[in-house]
Amino acid sequence: MKRALCIIIAVLLLLSLVSCGSGGGTPVNTGESQSNSAASPSDTEQNTVTPPEQQTSPEPEPQTPPADPVSEKTAKMIGTYELDDYTNNSELQYYRYDILRNLSIRTGVEPGTMTLSEDGTGRLSYLGNERSFEWTEDAFIIDGTEYPVNYSYPVLYVEFSENESLKYRQVSHLEAYNLSQKWDETHKVIDSSAYELGEPEVVHFNEAARKYVYVRVPIENKSGEQLALDELFFTAISPDGKELGFFSLPPNCTKLLLPGEKGDFVFDYFVAEDKLDTGGRTAADVFPEGVTIRVDEVDAFIWTGEYKRYDAEITEVLVFADSYTGGYMLHRPNGFVYLPEGTDISGIELYVYCYDKTGRLVGYGSQIAVDTSINPVLYLEEIPGEHKAKFQTNMIGPFEDMSFPQDSIDHYEIVAFSPNYYY
Repeated sequence: MKRALCIIIAVLLLLSLVSCGSGGGTPVNTGESQSNSAASPSDTEQNTVTPPEQQTSPEPEPQTPPADPVSEKTAKMIGTYELDDYTNNSELQYYRYDILRNLSIRTGVEPGTMTLSEDGTGRLSYLGNERSFEWTEDAFIIDGTEYPVNYSYPVLYVEFSENESLKYRQVSHLEAYNLSQKWDETHKVIDSSAYELGEPEVVHFNEAARKYVYVRVPIENKSGEQLALDELFFTAISPDGKELGFFSLPPNCTKLLLPGEKGDFVFDYFVAEDKLDTGGRTAADVFPEGVTIRVDEVDAFIWTGEYKRYDAEITEVLVFADSYTGGYMLHRPNGFVYLPEGTDISGIELYVYCYDKTGRLVGYGSQIAVDTSINPVLYLEEIPGEHKAKFQTNMIGPFEDMSFPQDSIDHYEIVAFSPNYYY
């Protein structure tokens, strides 16, 4: 009996333990248990937590090291350039903008270009030559040799030797000119509305055995301020439309025009039969009969500095055939410039003009201060105690030609002013 009682108590204790393991008496859902036990291995793995010591981080992607900072000057230097000037003293070659352009038209040789790349490499050309190089702000390195560079936007100079140098610019010639005016407080940049150009004129004439081409472009000041003239650039065009040459035309008359005043860009180009065109010279075939002039650029600015005109008069014009060759007519004006008290004559310049009866300019000349002790023929010399200066000068132009009808001359004019420079 006692044995049976012990067996019954043991069974009850076992049932009690089973009940506790099933959640404190909560009925067991045998269906759910079967469902969980049938879950896929992947579900089981997703719910598995990997111990920290077994976790691995993804490999970091390689980072490109930051580039060295580029200075503001270096950043500005990057880009393309056009050759503006080439000098070679040992070869006596002095090619500025107009001569380079003219050579290109006449020979087909491009003046030159340059490219400075961001990676520190560059390439330049000039007059048929080419060079590749590495560069910094201060030098070009070619085959291990450094050549000094001077850069001030938009112009770069490089020296290959003490005799050879090149000048390049990043913008057009006119834009570079206008930017250069901003450095002077007496200069103001203008646009084409400040002036009006007249009809260009081309005249062939001879001085003794020499031939000249007289080119004139009238200009009128429309600005209402003092218009200073620097230079005009033009292309000579053949009757069939071909470009024949490119030239600079200086203001060989009054350099500064008052509001509403008219003036001229004018020059006499010497015709050299066997010479390639350079400054002041032209080949014979550049200006044939029927040639026309295309104005490409006018360099001028508003002058806000001091400027003064002086009373002056022409008292006599000596006109005679040249006594040395007898091949041309010489026009030699004489007269006076009247000087207010304290005037410094060294800054004065005068211009004289000759017009025919149609109003056309046929001759011009100029004179700066020179004592008769230095030049007894061409002078502007103060007369002590008289507040005036006497002058004598020569003139040039179509009226020098022996075939020019001297009786068509109508009158002469004179303008005296200071200063004679604007820089």
